[in-house]
Amino acid sequence: MSNNTAKIISGVFHPLLLPTYTLILMMRLDIYLIYSLPIRVLAVIGISIFIITVILPLIGIFILKKIKLVHSYQMPTREERYAPMLLVAICFYLAQYLLSSVLPNNIFNIFLLGATLAAVLSLLITLKWKISIHMIGSGCVFGTFLGLNIALGTYLPELIYAPLLLAGFIGSARLKLKAHTPLQVYVGFLLGSILMFSIFFILK
Repeated sequence: MSNNTAKIISGVFHPLLLPTYTLILMMRLDIYLIYSLPIRVLAVIGISIFIITVILPLIGIFILKKIKLVHSYQMPTREERYAPMLLVAICFYLAQYLLSSVLPNNIFNIFLLGATLAAVLSLLITLKWKISIHMIGSGCVFGTFLGLNIALGTYLPELIYAPLLLAGFIGSARLKLKAHTPLQVYVGFLLGSILMFSIFFILK
């Protein structure tokens, strides 16, 4: 894998984008929890979540860079990540809160709750140790679909193996760019997987 390929993978599968990708995949599941929702409702959910969990954090990070709280968009040091990660956690919580007020007890709410907790966990760990946020995010994707398969009694192997394969590519990209050590990559994936799997297994 070349450095350019690693940069593309890291960008396309940035942690901020993973919730939107996951929600789109969840919308494709042929289960009553989603199938009963009109297409227009799903479209509004998808667009709203994208705005709140991607656009708003990006605007916030841009402002943080302008006021010198963040010196680089790559945020190579732990200290630079504190404010952006707090902002992301707040945005994720806002998305979950707004969605729960419209569609209570929906699997999208459970996922966004897990994403919010993952963001908070990432922030707390980063206070002491630099962990791979990319891998926490990819672990959350894997844990989501593994948890859904078990909790709903379905078997959709492509939604288990594909996120696992994707996590391998993302982890390899982060290592290629020397953004993280192997331990930071492995721990990030395990934490994200266990957290999201546990939430779906318990709450669904």
